[in-house]
Amino acid sequence: MSLYVNFTTRKPYTIAELFETIKDYNFSMGKPYMAKQGLYDVIAFPEVDEFNQVVIAANEFGNTGPFQKWVIIKQSHKAGLGNMAKNGILDMATSGITGTFSLLGKNAHDARKMVDKLAEEIKSLNL
Repeated sequence: MSLYVNFTTRKPYTIAELFETIKDYNFSMGKPYMAKQGLYDVIAFPEVDEFNQVVIAANEFGNTGPFQKWVIIKQSHKAGLGNMAKNGILDMATSGITGTFSLLGKNAHDARKMVDKLAEEIKSLNL
């Protein structure tokens, strides 16, 4: 059970091109969607809960790409600028206690398993 898994594509993609390539695949964790994550775009999957979600992001510097190195990440908040800010404020107000929920319990365990499952599914597409 991983917090993240790296993968490489055979050809370079921008995040939008990768999304277009995989969006119609029947992933076990649900339908992907594009989301803003700070300055970057990510491919997000339906969240497990408020504190656990799996996303695909470029594993290289720069926002536009194209990239060949990618990472599947279990993150501790829902994707999207509004959610990121809300969870950051909650984390600050509780001295980090709310962020701890992303590491504990069944949902966190399930999200880590989803990282590995998504990695298998992405690799099977032979991108």
